[in-house]
Parts: sequence; structure tokens; C-alpha cells
Amino acid sequence: MLIALPAARADDAVQVTVALDDSTLEVGETTTLRVYAQVDSALQAEAERIFSWYIDLLNSNGTVATADYDSLTMNASDSPDGSEPTASRGTNDGAHRRGIHNTLLDAGTGTGVATAVELLAVEVTALATGQAMFGVLSGTNVALAYDFIVAQDGGGMFTGGTYELASATLTVSDAGPPDLSGLNLSIRMIGGVPRIEFNPVAGMQHTVEVSDALLPGTWTPLAGAPHNTGSLDDTSAGADRNRFYRIKVERP
Repeated sequence: MLIALPAARADDAVQVTVALDDSTLEVGETTTLRVYAQVDSALQAEAERIFSWYIDLLNSNGTVATADYDSLTMNASDSPDGSEPTASRGTNDGAHRRGIHNTLLDAGTGTGVATAVELLAVEVTALATGQAMFGVLSGTNVALAYDFIVAQDGGGMFTGGTYELASATLTVSDAGPPDLSGLNLSIRMIGGVPRIEFNPVAGMQHTVEVSDALLPGTWTPLAGAPHNTGSLDDTSAGADRNRFYRIKVERP
């Protein structure tokens, strides 16, 4: 038996947008990229819901930032992990992810009509200084007829997406050296044991190192590193030994 599909109207029915939780990061930091969709205002009165979607997620500069596609989630969908046949988290193509698709059958009537629906979210990590633009286009690599299908009230459907606003730029900067002006390293004897005290620098990792000779290659970390409390007793020091201390401060 043949089943006839309702006639489709290609209206650029859905507006796609992209947003980053944070658009500026320092090297090593992470943010979340989100993709949203909403039925065009001219069609909302006749629309029941966004029925399905099919997109590519593009990264213009994979050396500046990388998207962790293993973390990709598809919210408000039938298959958040992409495990159902009607859904896929796509496949890698260099820094891009192609052929991501899903249906929104279980998301409820009105999904993506009066307000935008979040289609997916993915973690993005800054790798190097510079800029990376993340964008969305109509999907490829899967044999699907439409990038978006919008179910109409009473039957029929609208199709197509528009992508003029479907990009977001991430700017990555070098954090530079930490400010150590308030470190205030001091050493005092407590019961014959040297106590090293300092003011920890917020967000940094601290390692107290010791040397008996002040020569290159002779510095070694004291036990229990990292030492982030700001106070450490050197129980390995002997009463008749000259010892020198320094603190290595680095980003975790």
C-alpha cells in the first residue's frame, strides 16, 4: 500500500540561531555551544511544531578551539543520545560534524513555534589564541529530503531552514603569567622544622620545591604536591642542612 505524504511548502520555515555561553575564553577554558530553532513568525499561526531537523555543525578553526562531539546532547528530543534510528549525533569531518538529525515527536505540541527550541548543545574548549567561528548549515551525508520539517495544524507541512543568524565567534586569548605580587613567601622554624608559608594565587596550582645547592637541576618538589593550602612543613630537612625553597605556580 502506498502512503501519500501531504504536500510540502518550501518556505524557509525555520530560523536557526547559534549561541555560545561565553564568547571569550582563555586558553584551556571551556564553554557550551547551543543551537536553537524557531518557526518563522509568518508561519506560526499555522504551525503545530517543528517535526524534524537535519544540520551540519561547522568549525572554522579547529586549531583555536575544538568541539567535544562526544559530549553532544540533543535536548527536547526523542533520543537525547542519538541511539534511535530517527536520530544521529552525526559524524566527524575534520573539525566539523555533519549529518546531525532528530525528530521532535515527544517534545510536545508547539515545540519551536512561539519560542525557540534548543536542538543541541556541545562543549567547546579553547586551544590557542585566535578566533574560531562556529556555524550551522543544512545537513549533509544523510539521505534526508529536508533540513527542517514543520508540521501544520490539520495536516501538511512547511519545510526549510534559514541560517543568516546561525553562527557565533569565539575569541581565545592567552591568559599570560599569573600575578604573583601577593604570594609573600616566608619561612620560619616551628620546633626545629621549617614551615613554608605563602598566599595561594586563586585558580593556580602551587608546588613547593627545595634545593640544597641552588644549582640547575637540583630543585625537587616536597612530598604531597600540589601544595595549595599555603602552609607546608619540610619534615625532611635536617638541623645541619642549608636548604633553599621556591614555589612553582602554574595553571591546573
